[in-house]
Amino acid sequence: MRANPCKSEAVKAVPEITEYIKTRGGVVVPEDEHAECVIAIGGDGTTMRCLSAFSPRGIPCVGINAGHVGFLTVGDLEHWKEIVDRLLGDDFVLESRTGLCLVYRGVEYGPHVNDVVVQSARWPGKHSGTAWFRISIGGHDIVRSVQADGIIVAAPTGSTAYLLAAGGPIIEPTLGAVAIKTICANVQGSAPYVAGAGREIVITVLESSDENGTLCLDADGIPFEGVRVGEQIVIRKHDHPALLITFGTPEYWRVLGEKKRFARD
Repeated sequence: MRANPCKSEAVKAVPEITEYIKTRGGVVVPEDEHAECVIAIGGDGTTMRCLSAFSPRGIPCVGINAGHVGFLTVGDLEHWKEIVDRLLGDDFVLESRTGLCLVYRGVEYGPHVNDVVVQSARWPGKHSGTAWFRISIGGHDIVRSVQADGIIVAAPTGSTAYLLAAGGPIIEPTLGAVAIKTICANVQGSAPYVAGAGREIVITVLESSDENGTLCLDADGIPFEGVRVGEQIVIRKHDHPALLITFGTPEYWRVLGEKKRFARD
């Protein structure tokens, strides 16, 4: 079990949930031991970090929301007993979702379940320029040169986050696909692309007008050292899928309508 240390209500709930699981005949083990699942108490960020940490070990994660959105979670903290009862009763769906592998400067990272973003730096007090990118999918250049603030490469799970805000598509999370979208691009390169998860995506920074000379790179919100002109970032499907416990695809679409406020009377 892992709770967001910045959320007091999440931390407070850990001993209560632990004791309840034990009274129901379950066992709670340390994080370094193998478990049937990991309960992440917090928000989407907590759930994503657990997915990245435990999925390679074959341990699925279930999120309980103690945050604001909790789109990846199965329910709010006030209903934790109902959630635990469903887990102990095997009343859930185990989804194997596409995870992204980021290859940067010869090192592989991931699995990332949300997105990989490269974009112009935002330095306080300094001019923030645009950059020119080349985008390759499966070894073929689909955009040889596009001027934009940045590029988003999103897994299906992350398609409702930054990608959606930038005008990209919503992808059902069980699909094996990856979406690529420019951020504030010129007309030529503004269309979103959806590719099979098995395709390797290469983004090359051709030029930058940023005063600092580097671009920001992050994966699931985790920052990396700035990208310089001429460098490439490679994104492909990670060998280990993200193992997420949900209450089914129909529940995903219901929550999408409610959380994103698409469905209104």
